Amino acid sequence: MTYNTLTLNELKVSLFFNDPRHQNVDLQPWVTPRYIGLSYDLPRPVVMEILEIEEGSKFPKRLDRLANKLDITLEELTEKVRAAKADYEENSND
Repeated sequence: MTYNTLTLNELKVSLFFNDPRHQNVDLQPWVTPRYIGLSYDLPRPVVMEILEIEEGSKFPKRLDRLANKLDITLEELTEKVRAAKADYEENSND
């Protein structure tokens, strides 16, 4: 039973983020680092680097709090994520 539930959840997430309306979106206060990874199709280590989060450390889950900790606005964070996405795509083709 758990396996079927997990599969259905993975399917829902996949369908949601394959919709262009949910890709590369402007970041909102409620967005989480995981949402960035799914929306921008970035691996976890890249997202953690963008957000300046050390693996294993405690950190705020919501982007409004993370942006505040980084002393930048959500708009600036969105631009930072988009620049990192472009860099990642450029360098992952090598």
